Amino acid sequence: MTDEYLTVRQLAAYSKVSVRQLRKYLALPPGQALPCYRYGRNHLVVRRSEFDVWFVQYRQRGKSVLTRVLRDLGLDPARVPDTPKPSANVGRAAPAAPAQADARMRR
Repeated sequence: MTDEYLTVRQLAAYSKVSVRQLRKYLALPPGQALPCYRYGRNHLVVRRSEFDVWFVQYRQRGKSVLTRVLRDLGLDPARVPDTPKPSANVGRAAPAAPAQADARMRR
């Protein structure tokens, strides 16, 4: 497979990131911006492999707020073990006991 140059629309289809968001990434300061090649007045392409390497910086594990709080507490977010999601019944009201249900039916 060759290392392709993609237009912004092609890159949006490849990455599932909107054209608008890609343009925001292209407009970031030089050290943070998505690497691209500009030719002519309105032509812009991005090398697929460079996008893949650049995009890795946005990988997150968990919620960013949680990461920030852990860092504020002096903890390393990378060392916090992943925990399973709570079951679907957490936070729901427990079903009424049979005796309570019978009392309601008699009313």
